[in-house]
Amino acid sequence: MWRHSGCKRAAALLGLVLLLPAAGCGAGTGADAPRNDSKTVRATPPPGAGRGRVVAVYKGGNVTESEFRRYASFFSLANPESGEYLTVPALKEQLLREYIGYKWLYMRIGGKPNAASKEEAAALAEAFERTIAGDSQRRRERESSGLSKDDVLWYYEMIATVMNDFDRQVTEREMRAAFAKRPNDFNRITLRHILIGYWDPASGRYKRTKDQALDIAMSVRRRLMEGGDWDELARRYSDDEATRNAGGLYIGVEAGTWIEPFKKAANSQPIGAIGEPVDTGYGFHIIQVKERKRAVYDRLPEASRQTLRRSVSNERLASFMASRLPEIIERIDLFETAESMQDWRSGRVIWYNTSIQPIEGSF
Repeated sequence: MWRHSGCKRAAALLGLVLLLPAAGCGAGTGADAPRNDSKTVRATPPPGAGRGRVVAVYKGGNVTESEFRRYASFFSLANPESGEYLTVPALKEQLLREYIGYKWLYMRIGGKPNAASKEEAAALAEAFERTIAGDSQRRRERESSGLSKDDVLWYYEMIATVMNDFDRQVTEREMRAAFAKRPNDFNRITLRHILIGYWDPASGRYKRTKDQALDIAMSVRRRLMEGGDWDELARRYSDDEATRNAGGLYIGVEAGTWIEPFKKAANSQPIGAIGEPVDTGYGFHIIQVKERKRAVYDRLPEASRQTLRRSVSNERLASFMASRLPEIIERIDLFETAESMQDWRSGRVIWYNTSIQPIEGSF
């Protein structure tokens, strides 16, 4: 079954915070900038920096058109399901603001990753390269964009370093408060499920209509209610490749790793009951909860504590983006003309390769 784009940490490290300023998260401590605010450092410049028209000016630096296009190509390739948003001018500008925020924070804390951030970024960059290698369309887009392996690594190092610095500032008191707001996210649940998908987020295509998927799900649930075999029905019908051949079984999974509708059902369905099909936006799930272990803060495993710490640091980062970043940005001039704005709306954009020769491309 698809979870939160794989995991919450990966999502954060891919920079999926397009709408952070609208979120209004975490006032107060989250607006604090990292340490070393006044330190002058020598840092590796961002990919594409200093080339082309300046599209943004902020305290201490600027972003050029070439630099931002390079980051936008990274974002689109890392998040193909979100790349289409960049044809919307307001969201494209929001991505630029996010990039400025990460870049400003990164330079303020040294502009160089520490050993832990470097290792984390290297693993993410390696996963990125494997994914691109297995997708012919994204390989072509990558070639057109001129995005190099070093570029990809630079972005992951920037984001991982910033996120890890925010993690470092989180206190035990904040983690306890975060747990108290959503203790059920840390319940350990064993369940069976069968997914009848209708939308494939990986390909961006419909597998079948929503009504067709619901009809199949209702039929499968009826057969289970009549004593049908989970192993057989999962193998025959489930679109969850991870559990299809295991009778749809998940053992001791932390509820917060699941998408919201699935998580809610896993936390609320009576033990042993075969619930009504649950719509998660990409398919219908027939779920039977086998066991539910309630979480207690003082007995949380270290991995769960790290999840809590990251959730607090995400709120801090969101607060920084919402309250501090607007004071740091002095000017944004992303669209030079009405025609250039229309080009972005239509998807007609110019990518730049490493020699800065324009090549036609699109999101």
